[in-house]
Amino acid sequence: MAETLSSLEEQSNQLQQEVSSVNQSISALSGQIASIEADIETGNAELEATQNDIEMTREQLAIAKANEAMQKEKTANQIQVMYEKGTYSSLDMILSSSSMAEIFSAIDVAKNLEKTYSDQLEEYKAIHKTVEEQEQVLEEKEAALITQQEELEAKKSELQSKRGELESEAAAVQADLNSVNGQIQAKKEEIAAEQARARAAAEAEERARQAAAAQAASSSSDSDDDYSYSSSSSSSSYTTSSGGLTKYKGVVYYGGHRETYYSQKVLPGGGLNIPGRHVAEDGTVRDSDGYICVASSDMSKGTVVDTSLGQAKVYDSGCASGTVDIYTDW
Repeated sequence: MAETLSSLEEQSNQLQQEVSSVNQSISALSGQIASIEADIETGNAELEATQNDIEMTREQLAIAKANEAMQKEKTANQIQVMYEKGTYSSLDMILSSSSMAEIFSAIDVAKNLEKTYSDQLEEYKAIHKTVEEQEQVLEEKEAALITQQEELEAKKSELQSKRGELESEAAAVQADLNSVNGQIQAKKEEIAAEQARARAAAEAEERARQAAAAQAASSSSDSDDDYSYSSSSSSSSYTTSSGGLTKYKGVVYYGGHRETYYSQKVLPGGGLNIPGRHVAEDGTVRDSDGYICVASSDMSKGTVVDTSLGQAKVYDSGCASGTVDIYTDW
């Protein structure tokens, strides 16, 4: 019995360890799934930041192109004024001067005009260069965005596939866990049943020991002439001077029969038809008329018989011949 219980408990402990391992696996899988979701969120955020950067670059390029157009128009107007609508060229202005002072003045005017034209032309070139550079930056960013989008989509597809695999694996692990939990519950129930059988066997052994001790005590009393009897026939009559049957004096001889007892705590007797069944003050089980309930294999059910504890009525059978088994709550 002890070996069986030990084996069941060992199996239960092993199953508990399996449950712990499975729980750890589920936790690890859940962590991997959460990491996948975080990676996808990070990729979406980076993609959105790149798109915002491109939009800002586009706005800056639009402004630069507007400035370029304005400067281009301004420079063209200046050139048109200087060369198309002007009455004199720089050389004409110098040659037409009548004095050295006018010549120097004409030279200064020509220089200033040339510088103005040159400055405006350089400003236009600078703005145009800025526009070209920003256009190139925008093209590079848009190309990078396309690459980034393609990479993110590929990563999403890969991660979603991995997530599906992990979720399937987690579902399989959960199914294993449910199976193991079912086995643990079955083992617990098996252990409980085995322990109940062990307790019942121990209680039965204790009752047998007490009955044997009581019988030994009764036999000793018989040898001291506590009982007088005649063995002339099977209906011999016995009397006792030491009182009736008790829990601790498990066997007495009275009225020509041997008296023992059986407890409803061990044998409930649910199938017995005992009207008004109750437990009396002396611990005997009685019916509504106050008769002690007994078992006998020699008398039919309903027979009234005298016992050491009072009148009784037969409600059960199955005991040894010559014995009246008194139903008690002891």
